[in-house]
Amino acid sequence: MITSFTIDRYRSIKHLELTGLRNINLLVGANNSGKSSVLEAVGLAVSNNKSTLISDILESRQFQFNEVDLELFFYFLDASEPIVLTSTLNGKVNATVRKYMKMTDEASYRKKRSPHLFEDDPEPVLSKEVQLLLMSDNEGEDTFKDVLIFSSDRRRFYRPKPKDHPANCLFVTNFSAPPLYDLVSQSLENNLEQELIKPLQAVDSRIKDIVPAYKDVLVNIGVRRRLTINVMGDGIKRIATITACLINSNDQGILLVDEIDTGLHYTSLTHLWKAVLATLKERPDLQLFATTHSDECVRALYEVLKEEHSDDLENAPATLIRLERGEDQHYATNYTPDVMYHTLLRHYEYR
Repeated sequence: MITSFTIDRYRSIKHLELTGLRNINLLVGANNSGKSSVLEAVGLAVSNNKSTLISDILESRQFQFNEVDLELFFYFLDASEPIVLTSTLNGKVNATVRKYMKMTDEASYRKKRSPHLFEDDPEPVLSKEVQLLLMSDNEGEDTFKDVLIFSSDRRRFYRPKPKDHPANCLFVTNFSAPPLYDLVSQSLENNLEQELIKPLQAVDSRIKDIVPAYKDVLVNIGVRRRLTINVMGDGIKRIATITACLINSNDQGILLVDEIDTGLHYTSLTHLWKAVLATLKERPDLQLFATTHSDECVRALYEVLKEEHSDDLENAPATLIRLERGEDQHYATNYTPDVMYHTLLRHYEYR
């Protein structure tokens, strides 16, 4: 589990230190305070499939695969200085992102890949490439991890094939998430149907079971046939996705959820947090980073913590982190559950 995390020169964040991290880390703060950027940075630091994650980030922010938009990863668009992400996770691990440009003989590359298309040697065609190198710095030595290459003349984006081993870090946003069909299938294969269905039944007691079918997910609510989960609304799908991501996570797995309360009525937030805490009770090695703007979401988390950990609220496995943006750096303020109590009781503005 990550206990501390430092970000240097990622997007709008010049420098930010996060300490006292726990199993549940709920980020709050004003718009453009860097909440989503923190989730992305954590994923880039610890994911075992960084190239796919970067591609997902580009797509979720509706960026293009080109030099101009790749520069948006770097503080003040300055790609000459590397991004440095440092996490305390079983020791100190650095994940450094660097970008540089070079000219390549694109025609020779194409001829080598498809010689039958070239009867005569073509004139070399020089095209600009952007390479985003993903490195890990262990004990002062850079270790190559992944590379993403954008070729400007052909508008092509190369990236390594996904790793064979399951991802240790999943990212859920309003625009992208792991396919629910795959998550439900994996849950049933792992005999985790009850862990998945309990929080859904807490929201809608009519739900009797949930099954994957034809790249869709069907639920049984007692009518003459199963219905697609899409008719149940975004809230049910959101709870199913988050719960399935957690219960199917690998050891030391990390789940990143942007705007965790999206699509959820405030009465459903309690069921969501109960499902999260129930999973963490069985799997204390898992960790959740999430963002919210909702006071109801924070209060629901506190109420569940108070119910589940009334004897030792101070050491409950959750913390609220308020992000603030200064002139030269970002600041983080931690609210442990006992501090959350006094903050909420006195109606202090913590967001």
